[in-house]
Amino acid sequence: MISEKCMKTVTCAIFLAVIVASGQPGGSTVIQFFNPWPESSPKIIESGDPENPRQMEFSDGYDGWFNRTVSGETDFMFTDFFENHFYTSTTGDFINLSDSMALYDTLWVIPREGAPLISGTVPALRGESRFRALTALIRDWKEDHAFGFFGRPEDRGDGRLEKGMVQDTLGEGGKLLKGQGNFESDSL
Repeated sequence: MISEKCMKTVTCAIFLAVIVASGQPGGSTVIQFFNPWPESSPKIIESGDPENPRQMEFSDGYDGWFNRTVSGETDFMFTDFFENHFYTSTTGDFINLSDSMALYDTLWVIPREGAPLISGTVPALRGESRFRALTALIRDWKEDHAFGFFGRPEDRGDGRLEKGMVQDTLGEGGKLLKGQGNFESDSL
């Protein structure tokens, strides 16, 4: 019996996803899924255990792809990490890969609106990298004398919180602008 949670499907009209399966000893298969939810990592749901979605792992060298080794199962659906979105067959049920798994030891399945595209060759399709560049300003409050104290304000000894040390808006290049507060140094 499929839970109500699994029955809530989302149409993949705006998503593009792909699955890879690679033959393994003992009849197991590695299923690689091209993630249609770049803000989240995917999970795989096997028809034999629909209440236990399994987290997929990032596939090195294939940006946007995640994998999971399966054995004995041929019917799957996929969900995002939070289990809010589902990719299923066109009927809202599990996707049957048995025919393709019998032909290939590696499957690439591209979920899309309608039936997924399944191939036995590696597609050139790549997605979001698992690494993202972030810009940040990090201050070591114990070492930065420009902010007028060492450590937390309560460690200064007088228990006062120094306000107004920086302006509410940033300067050129996103840099902090010195405010009207008291400073031990004129450098920022």
